[in-house]
Amino acid sequence: MHLILSTPFASPETGACSIRVDSIKTSFEAKGHKVTILAPHRAGVKSVPGTIRYTGRFGLFSTLLGTKLGPYDSILGT
Repeated sequence: MHLILSTPFASPETGACSIRVDSIKTSFEAKGHKVTILAPHRAGVKSVPGTIRYTGRFGLFSTLLGTKLGPYDSILGT
């Protein structure tokens, strides 16, 4: 199953939200699922493998509806 985690913060950003998202991702991957994280682009924050950064609401929706992610089965939001 391919899951999308939509979150306001993701690695390498620090904080409780990033830690929670990493934990959820690790848990799903341990069960054999593919997980992609969607997080907003912020100046000075580089994207890490498995994370897609978008700009604005239009960027989020076009990423979800576009072909960048390939087929996915579910979206989880935090």
